[in-house]
Amino acid sequence: MVDWCYMCKKTGESVDHLLLHCEVARGLWDEIFQRIDIPWVMPLRVVDLLGCWRKVQGCHQVATVWKMIPLCIMWCLWLERNARCFEDKERTREELKNFFLHTLLSWFSAIVLNGDNAYEFLSLIQRS
Repeated sequence: MVDWCYMCKKTGESVDHLLLHCEVARGLWDEIFQRIDIPWVMPLRVVDLLGCWRKVQGCHQVATVWKMIPLCIMWCLWLERNARCFEDKERTREELKNFFLHTLLSWFSAIVLNGDNAYEFLSLIQRS
């Protein structure tokens, strides 16, 4: 077994490194926090991140998406790691960000909107 991270290609792939502290993962996390304008200090461990991920105030849909964000980021990072490891495929950081946003939108559509079109929901919100 090789002890190196398939994402950043540096030594020491652990769960916490892969999902939180790897420069590729960190870039994705930073992008999300910047988009929602939240200053954030990343905990050392995944379990600590999940433990401090609090509910947000607001409508049900926003709160539900907020709860999905860490799981969706971790899922996308895990899929990307496996694609790099087993299929010799690698997304750019921009492609990885878009993959995350698309996945999050798909989850939102399936879970919150019961399969309805998320774009229709977003256009309704913008008109309100």
